[in-house]
Amino acid sequence: MPTIDQLSSTSTVNAGDKVPVYVQSNGDARSATMQVLLDFVEANFASPDYVTQIFAPSVSGTSIQFAPQTANLWAIINPTGAFAALTLVLPPSVGALYADGSQILVTSTNSVTTLTINGNGATIVGAPTALGVGGFFTLRFNKLQNTWYAVSQSLGAISSVLSTITLTSGTGTIKDINAQTILELTPNYAGVTAGNYVRISNRSTGGPPQVLAQGIDANINLVVSAKGTGIVEIDDGATVGGSPIISQIALNSGVSIATITGTRTQVLAALASAGSPQGFRAFVNDSTIAATGNFAATFAGGGANLVPVYFDGGNLRIG
Repeated sequence: MPTIDQLSSTSTVNAGDKVPVYVQSNGDARSATMQVLLDFVEANFASPDYVTQIFAPSVSGTSIQFAPQTANLWAIINPTGAFAALTLVLPPSVGALYADGSQILVTSTNSVTTLTINGNGATIVGAPTALGVGGFFTLRFNKLQNTWYAVSQSLGAISSVLSTITLTSGTGTIKDINAQTILELTPNYAGVTAGNYVRISNRSTGGPPQVLAQGIDANINLVVSAKGTGIVEIDDGATVGGSPIISQIALNSGVSIATITGTRTQVLAALASAGSPQGFRAFVNDSTIAATGNFAATFAGGGANLVPVYFDGGNLRIG
């Protein structure tokens, strides 16, 4: 039998190729396929950066105690279902167990509505209070302050987990993938208990989504405010002359109003788009007569006057 350095070499191997191994339990040499070796490595590989602990709690409300470690810890939580509550107890931070900057990475494969993190002698700052499917967070230890700080987190699919999101202080923001603000949530500036709020609701196919004023008061205004010299625009998606228009606002009384500036042709097109509602208002820039002294006169286009008009159900009239 040739020695190993007398064999021809190969630059590629396949899963079925074999290599010699000495089997300690049998006291002899045998062959093993590359696939067998790969399976062994994958099953026994340990990250040099983290000590891994895996937990599979089966009962909501369980308390999980992380085992003490001197290295960074990766805790994988595999709940058997969606849990209403779960408590994570960190390893004790007393003494030299954790070095300054040590980290604990926690990942969860299922949702937890109420997540409690017990610092076990240390303070916790910024950790999440709930997790969705696939949620994770990382805590980093500051030894001088004996405090774990949350340095990264993703709550996962929280839509099926949370019925309430609470701002513990200040202003809350929802951001995009580039960390740019999409929506800002600000509590009542007056510092008193707020009784009125905004409700955003969806609708089934064919129905319009809604933004509603809700709360304790019987009658509640809804304020939509622009910034600086900006204006508030309501666009129904229709266009006249290739440009978006503000075609109508439907009131509870059934009356529709609108503000659009254009020619008589453009206004009539918008009127038709809005379903020819009585009370429709606009500014027209091609009137043959001026607005002064001509209130309720039937409008005629083709001129150069800018006049306000309204629709009486049959005609456009100045006013």
